[in-house]
Amino acid sequence: MIIDIDEAKTEFPDLEETKLIKKLKAVEKAIRKYTNNNFMDIKFRAYGKIENNVLLLNAYPYFKEKDNIELSHCLNNEVYTIDSIDQGQINLVEETTLWDCDNVMVTKVVYPEDIQEGVINMLKWDFGLRNKVGVKSETISRHSVTYFDMDANNSLKGYPASLLGFLEDYIKARF
Repeated sequence: MIIDIDEAKTEFPDLEETKLIKKLKAVEKAIRKYTNNNFMDIKFRAYGKIENNVLLLNAYPYFKEKDNIELSHCLNNEVYTIDSIDQGQINLVEETTLWDCDNVMVTKVVYPEDIQEGVINMLKWDFGLRNKVGVKSETISRHSVTYFDMDANNSLKGYPASLLGFLEDYIKARF
């Protein structure tokens, strides 16, 4: 996950964990798609196999618990979080059924700190200000409300464009 779930729970203690996990996964996919960047650290790459919902890997010293990994060259092309490692057997946090595969490429995924802080700011806006979308200013006495346009020029992926400025350094060209 783009942010450790324990860290996210300290930022948003009132939200239920399943809703928070769902939102974090959605934001992670949106950022990866928007930037065309998978944030893979190819120095930490290994090959293994998947049997009975367990990832078997000989190069497990490269990985540790709570690391994000991306599985490639198989039907399980997703980002997963490592739950536990026991002598080359890696269990994942996600409660999904993994398809058995003899040759899976495992690559560590590392999100920089500014991406993680930006995601926290996006979630704060999402859970706190999304219901006030379009309100630019509001006056109580004599009740005056001013709205601004939430069109393609002012928004990206449903968020204000100014909120996603931290992603500009990570955008990769599409070919």
